[in-house]
Amino acid sequence: MKRIIANVSSLMVVFLAFAGAACAQQTIKATVPFEFSVGKQIFPAGEYRVTSIGDSLLTVQGERNMPTIFVLTQPMSSLKTFNPKLRCQVENGQHVLSEVWSEGASGYKLFVPKQRLAIVQNSPAETQTTTASFTGK
Repeated sequence: MKRIIANVSSLMVVFLAFAGAACAQQTIKATVPFEFSVGKQIFPAGEYRVTSIGDSLLTVQGERNMPTIFVLTQPMSSLKTFNPKLRCQVENGQHVLSEVWSEGASGYKLFVPKQRLAIVQNSPAETQTTTASFTGK
């Protein structure tokens, strides 16, 4: 009897792991026409895939041999529904990935690195923030 319970429990754990992974991962493909940064990493213009892994973790992966980075985020929701898109802010002339919206009304807000926050706080007169959005595929 203990053996049957152990086997059933093992099967349930495996099933839940695969079901959770399949439901949690969403990938957005986007072409970004300019250089941008995510955290401390700077990416050139090109094709990118942003994949959600769980509630507050994303991966950003470029084409060819570009590095894949992991990014901590804060989940967001909206009353409006969106097509998949990446949203960048322009800070001191540099594009910074700030939000990722998946299909529907859920998205992710990326954390601003402390170094950028210090630069923005120390020079508020020179800081200009604008938003640019690019729709994914």
